[in-house]
Amino acid sequence: MRINKFITKNLKFFYLFSIIFFFIFYLKLHKYGLPYFINNDETAGMKNLLYFYGFFSYANQNIVEPFFYAFLNFLSTGFLILLKNIIFWNYSLTDLKDFIYLNPDVLFGLGRISSTIFCCFSLFCFYLISKKLNLNKFYVLVSFLALSFSYLFVDIAIVLGKNSLLLFLFLSQYYFFIKYSKKIEKFNLKSYVILAFLGSLAWGVNYWAASPSIYAILYLHIEKYRFKKLSNIFLFGLIFFIFGILLNYFVTGHEIFSLFLNPEKVLSENNRFGTFLNDFINGFKIINNFEKGVLPILFLLILVLLFFFKIEKKKFIIFNLILIF
Repeated sequence: MRINKFITKNLKFFYLFSIIFFFIFYLKLHKYGLPYFINNDETAGMKNLLYFYGFFSYANQNIVEPFFYAFLNFLSTGFLILLKNIIFWNYSLTDLKDFIYLNPDVLFGLGRISSTIFCCFSLFCFYLISKKLNLNKFYVLVSFLALSFSYLFVDIAIVLGKNSLLLFLFLSQYYFFIKYSKKIEKFNLKSYVILAFLGSLAWGVNYWAASPSIYAILYLHIEKYRFKKLSNIFLFGLIFFIFGILLNYFVTGHEIFSLFLNPEKVLSENNRFGTFLNDFINGFKIINNFEKGVLPILFLLILVLLFFFKIEKKKFIIFNLILIF
């Protein structure tokens, strides 16, 4: 018993040390290519970020993506700019504005640091989720290290883009789903509010990123209340609509509602959702398109197995399958 407690306690310090180590490791890479070269994905990220800096400088830009990514990145980079100015630069606010405007590589670098910070938060969420699921400690350790050193993680940790924040919000939503599904008695009105705001933030980063909160609310509500207390669902929907859909619509001008009024836009090949539908349908043509055919066929096979065999927590598995798919 004492050995297990000792290992558990030291593992916590190991994960904490690892997150700090990865932050320092990726921090040293944040200036790659600057000031002359940037990652292709950073163009849209900077354009969105400059929409908010345009209120304080000459860098007026139109926002081209959902609202909250740019806003949260503006807050994080703004905090880093003020912190660095207090410690190192000591410019007046007027001189600081001109300095950032004339040295865009500084803003690119700080945007990359923000991505690194969000990725470190994602690693912490990954650890919390693994702990809630009571997974094997060796499996968690290997998975944690594999994620931290993966090419995908490196790519989003040192790039000024929305994927780092997208990963953090996705894992945050999933963590609260795991938390309440493990102890359904703790699922209450506050849970609806938490998931509604997380879903709203995720919608403001990437529309599809809000799906964990929506799925989680439906799953947990039916699991605990069935068809009672529908006012809680209404509260979730109201918060999500105001702070997610409506706020993004007025700030960005994205005509998301037109997709419901003009279904031909949804089904067009130039539309992302239309592309998804085409890939899904073509995926069943396993002879012509093997890699796309595997996913939907495996999905259906697992559902069949769940139906015919006695497997514990079928609902939980189906929820995760839908979320992954």
